[in-house]
Amino acid sequence: MEQIEFFTAKNNSTSCRINGTLMHSGYNPESEAEKNVFSTNVNFLPKYILMPEPCLSYTADFFRKKFPSAKLCAVRYCNAFKEYNTKFDKVINFFDPDKTADLETELSAFFGESGILYCHFAAWNPSERVFKRHSDNFWLCIKKLVNISQSVLNTNGFFSKRWIKNTAYFLKYVKKTAVIKRGSSDILITASGMSLGSSISEIKKIREKVFLIAVSSSLKPLLADSIIPDLVISTDGGYWAKAHLSELCRHREIPLALSAESNCPKKILETNTIIPLFYPDGISAGLLTSLGVPCIPAERNGTVSGTAASLAMNITKGNIYFCGLDLAPGSGFQHTGPNELEIENSASDNKLRNAESRLTRSRFSSTSLKIYEDWFVSRSNDFSGRFFRLSNNFSYSNRLGKIRDINFSELNLNACKNDFPKITSANNLYHKISELKEKITKTANTEEFLKECFPIEYLSFEREPDPEKKEKMLTEIKIKNQNFTHKILKNL
Repeated sequence: MEQIEFFTAKNNSTSCRINGTLMHSGYNPESEAEKNVFSTNVNFLPKYILMPEPCLSYTADFFRKKFPSAKLCAVRYCNAFKEYNTKFDKVINFFDPDKTADLETELSAFFGESGILYCHFAAWNPSERVFKRHSDNFWLCIKKLVNISQSVLNTNGFFSKRWIKNTAYFLKYVKKTAVIKRGSSDILITASGMSLGSSISEIKKIREKVFLIAVSSSLKPLLADSIIPDLVISTDGGYWAKAHLSELCRHREIPLALSAESNCPKKILETNTIIPLFYPDGISAGLLTSLGVPCIPAERNGTVSGTAASLAMNITKGNIYFCGLDLAPGSGFQHTGPNELEIENSASDNKLRNAESRLTRSRFSSTSLKIYEDWFVSRSNDFSGRFFRLSNNFSYSNRLGKIRDINFSELNLNACKNDFPKITSANNLYHKISELKEKITKTANTEEFLKECFPIEYLSFEREPDPEKKEKMLTEIKIKNQNFTHKILKNL
């Protein structure tokens, strides 16, 4: 328990000690705070100032003066300074140093996907010493969130232009669309983790009792055992997503839930029933809305399994069972076979670069799996009670928070087919190319388009404090954008 003593400083302002440590100047705490703020070298233009336990919060006023457009956030390590919380735009209580998951959730909600990359962290040294456990865990949490945001930024930087191209081609080629009417039956989702292999025989036994959604990478193993899913889902913009969907060229009867940003073969867009997934943010959302494309809401996620899980929760009142959701590297193959990418990669194996060395690299390059695992753990409160990880006595190497792991022997399915979610035709889409080009041209001139298409460059532009450099950077981004947009329009 901290012993907190408030006293009057020499200039008649309030100061305090905690456990005998002076938290603010005993002479002039305002002058101390002002020197601290204006001597700090912040070499970018922050949108946020985050202060871990600023105590009497004297620095807040000076940060407001130095960065008037920035939002101020405090993380409190104790409740003794709550009367000063009005100085901040956001206050997060972190009274228990072991509850880092709660802190992470609140910080993620406040900063969003990339806000933390615009943040200046203003530590108050006395608090760092007095609240050492709080401080250590706070900085571990910040490091994790920054790493995640940087990973998302790098992914967006790599794929953003591809996603916009995919959206344009989606709107050009998609023909038959449908939506899903909510049901009340149980849903089974399959991913391609190694646990799926031992579950195939059990899935065949219960196939008629569940609405079956296959994540695209699990489609080939299901079809190899003559299991036809009710729906396939794909949200990935990379070339590998296209490979996993190739089986649908031979199965035109299987509907595909697809984000407009996804990479999908032209033939499938033209022949299969497509259920467009609508993310509420981004360029794709604006284009889909303006062209009147019927969609169902979906949650943007780093892993298609996360999007599939959220979708399933929204289209049924029943339970959700998920097979193949390993989210951890195995000792051999990382996916249940047959797998399109494994077939493709194995064709180039030789004595010097054999299958074992390739699989070993895959096992060690598993950072993304940990991120996906953390996402399910962070959402386990929302999922618990209706969402279960299902296997045939598979020994997982991880746990997904409050999500229960169960075996097929524990299933008690709601087996009425009339209660299945219903895929109903919406309409046939035949956009005029001239109309599509007009919408893209209009959208391409917006700030939102620049930010989404060139996320890394735009982040640097927004962080730049020098007006002349800022103007030059914006001009360069606009030139790149004109060239990129011209290529899209030329290929439509």
